[in-house]
Amino acid sequence: MNDLPSEKIEEHKQVTTLGMSWNCKNDELSYNISMEINEKKEYTKREVLSAASRIYDPLGYLTPFVIRAKTLIQELWKRGLRWEDPIPHDLKTTWTRWITEWKEIENVQIPSCLIEIPMKNIIRLELHGFSDASERAYGGAVYIKMIDVEGRGVIKLVV
Repeated sequence: MNDLPSEKIEEHKQVTTLGMSWNCKNDELSYNISMEINEKKEYTKREVLSAASRIYDPLGYLTPFVIRAKTLIQELWKRGLRWEDPIPHDLKTTWTRWITEWKEIENVQIPSCLIEIPMKNIIRLELHGFSDASERAYGGAVYIKMIDVEGRGVIKLVV
């Protein structure tokens, strides 16, 4: 993006791609997931599932957030709740905290460019993968590490 003439980049242009918003000027991706949140409302199992399903995250950056709702849904199923049953009192705090944090998703900005160093200056690229699991969930992450000709390293989360 830095190589493009500034007159070729539209000011404040937002484009939708992969279900996300792409800010062409800053070359950043963001989530535009809106939800009417009423913290005093008695939410049901159906509404919990509906809310968790509204988050489309093809790149997986919101997985640490989404997994909390999915484990809550698992717990609601284990307890045998019907679709219109309200969330039990002991799980309500978990749900309220989750929907309150939902508002922060729109503040997440993800640079779309992983490699900020000119390719001719990179002498080594490494991929590092990590994973972990518990009885309730599993996850993984992949990072790219770039070393330039001066020995400086840059590490970025890939997925």
